Amino acid sequence: MRTRAVLFVHSYPHDELAPFVKQDLVLLQHMYHVEELALRSISMPRGPLFSLAVWQAIARNDLTFGWFCPLIGIIARILRKPFLLVGGGADVVDIPMIGYGPSLVPRRRRVLRNLGFKLTSRVLLFSDSSRYSLLALPGIHADNLHTLYLGVDGDHFRPSGEKKPRALTVAYVNESNLRRKGLRSFAEASRTTPEIPYRLVGKLVDRSVIEEITAIVLPNFQYLGYLDETQLLTEYQQARVYAQLSMHEGFGMAMAEAMACECVPVVTAAGAIPEVVGDTGIYVPIEDPAAAGEAIQEVIRDPNSDSMGRRARQRIVDLFPVSRRKEGLRAAIETVISRAKWQI
Repeated sequence: MRTRAVLFVHSYPHDELAPFVKQDLVLLQHMYHVEELALRSISMPRGPLFSLAVWQAIARNDLTFGWFCPLIGIIARILRKPFLLVGGGADVVDIPMIGYGPSLVPRRRRVLRNLGFKLTSRVLLFSDSSRYSLLALPGIHADNLHTLYLGVDGDHFRPSGEKKPRALTVAYVNESNLRRKGLRSFAEASRTTPEIPYRLVGKLVDRSVIEEITAIVLPNFQYLGYLDETQLLTEYQQARVYAQLSMHEGFGMAMAEAMACECVPVVTAAGAIPEVVGDTGIYVPIEDPAAAGEAIQEVIRDPNSDSMGRRARQRIVDLFPVSRRKEGLRAAIETVISRAKWQI
């Protein structure tokens, strides 16, 4: 039997794939013949709908699998090719007060994006929270929407050595994430507990943001910048607390990776965070640095925090293994291809 040909489309630069997107690419490469198409790496002055290269790539493959690119659904439908779309971030969740979401793009583009979602064979949302957000958009129906959680490699992300009495958070350092990822709250929380080291990891996108943060923190706060996979794993393994003080999370991959390394999550109940954390963490109100600092201090001082970390890891290992993501992707792809053949 011929190996199915899958076009993997994403909206990242070719060499800057987000880790969770790269994970899907690798999983699909283990099952299918995969052609990668990085939309930001090709010339598209008028967008993908007017790119001959995009149309040709979709036409020569059995199925297109896309991350954060609903417009591809329009092309795939015209070419009578099945399209499976992954979404759940700014493409579906609207928080204009922090510069995040579909309402910030021009109305014509919003209409086309919604049409793309409607014409897609199946939309995989990486949390129920994201699925509900997409359903709230005009004209979207539940028929082709399914939740498939991201997967965490529990063999790679695992504890090692003794925990240190420190708190960690990981995020791109930009203006939006000051509130969306709770970076400002994390920095302000560090002032309430100056005896505890706070560490921020993430690629610097906007220098003014880190300047704003460093202007308000005490010596117990440290910005480590971008770390490679090995360095980041070490941070996870050493931190006692992982703080996710977000205003919104579509899933919270860094949080889940930290939990797999037995970090105790101190979190808000925003977006998909409760789906991932369950009852294994401590919840604090959104944008309440004093409550966050108190919760972090509580975990650091708790003699039973090791058992809390073990419970957090077990939840990730049980509910979000990479194997479940892989089988979910396979099932979704085979289903939409079979239905497409039936419809033709």
